[in-house]
Parts: sequence; structure tokens; C-alpha cells
Amino acid sequence: MPAWTEDELRIRARWILRSYRHWAGEDLIDLPSDDEDARARALFGVPLAVLAHDRRDDPLCVYANAAALDAFELTIEEAAAFPTRRTAAPDARDERRSALSTAEDAGLVTGYRGIRVSTSGRRFRITDGRIWTVLDDDGQRVGQAAAFVPGGV
Repeated sequence: MPAWTEDELRIRARWILRSYRHWAGEDLIDLPSDDEDARARALFGVPLAVLAHDRRDDPLCVYANAAALDAFELTIEEAAAFPTRRTAAPDARDERRSALSTAEDAGLVTGYRGIRVSTSGRRFRITDGRIWTVLDDDGQRVGQAAAFVPGGV
């Protein structure tokens, strides 16, 4: 599967940032300007890991910034076909599903902590996790996003 296009990344960055502001009442990151390209670059380059998935029964990753790609040991090409359930070890997937369900109901969950697993099997702790529902330009729910500070186990 080909990697996402620049247009897809820019649109998804807009939805992720706008949705976070909608639910949290504040910006996820310090944004450099009102320029959509600059905002997309800022989100991709921030040291906070940010990823999003779609609304399939087994959601696929539809966005991952550089910190998320690094944390999960993915290339951008791999991320575009990555089922996000694989971000958690099998024994942690029920807890992950519960957090996602809570965020779907509430719009936003903050203060999330947990253990995640990279594609190589390396486990790492996430802190200051935030999970929120992503809305498109028409206000329709199109998936969920998460942001966290990756750390050691």
C-alpha cells in the first residue's frame, strides 16, 4: 500500500488539530501560524507522538507523525497499512479498547497511561496520553487520535 499523500497528511493534520481544540478547548501543540502547511509540518515534527486511526471494525492507522513512527518502529509506508490494535500487546488490548470506547463517548480522555509495543516487540510506557474523537470538516466522526509522550519501561 502506498504511503499517504501530502494532501492526505495535511487534511488529517487539520482534522486532528481542530478536533483536539473542539474537545479540549485548547491547542494540542503550539502552532506556528494559521498556514495549514506550517501547521501540518509542526504536528509531524513535534516530539509528542501523535497517531490516528479510522472507524473500521479493525481500525487502520491513517496518520502518524515522526515521533509515533519512531516509537512504534514503523516507516510511513508501513504505518499506512498498520492495524492500530497492534500498538498494544495482546494482554493489554482490552484495556486499550476500553479507553478508546470512553474517548468515543466523552470526545476526549486525558491523563492516559499504559504500556505499548513497537513492531519489533519492544515495550514502552506512555504518559500524559490523550485520546480523542476526530471530526472531519463537516463535523462527522471519522476516527480517533492519540497523543502521548513515549518513554522507557
